[in-house]
Amino acid sequence: MKSGKELLQYFLKTVDTVNSMMPKYLFVCADNKYKREFLSLLNKEICIVDPIYDPSVPDYYIDFFSLSLCEKVIMASKFSSFAIFSSLIGNLPLIAFVKDDNTDKRYKAKFQYDVNFSRISISDSLMLNLQC
Repeated sequence: MKSGKELLQYFLKTVDTVNSMMPKYLFVCADNKYKREFLSLLNKEICIVDPIYDPSVPDYYIDFFSLSLCEKVIMASKFSSFAIFSSLIGNLPLIAFVKDDNTDKRYKAKFQYDVNFSRISISDSLMLNLQC
């Protein structure tokens, strides 16, 4: 990641993609700071799903295997082995915002690319909220 601004572009692109897709249900795995802001920007008609699980199981296992049960996985960063492998385990389409031929060759995921960032604009207030 080159900068906080680049991270914010991926963040907003993910919000835009989800709001455009308008899924009935959505599972989000992210650290709490970003997750809270992300949820605040989503269309309120999208129902957020939180899995029921044994609290003795670490959160990262819950997130990983919950993602593998979704219809699609959105890689909300330039690269995430977590997103890639959960899509591979679930044999799911993986929406990516960066096309990288080396990643394509190395990982045999069902990549779907959306590299158009023309609708994404960053406000100063959002940058402050996320402290990029």
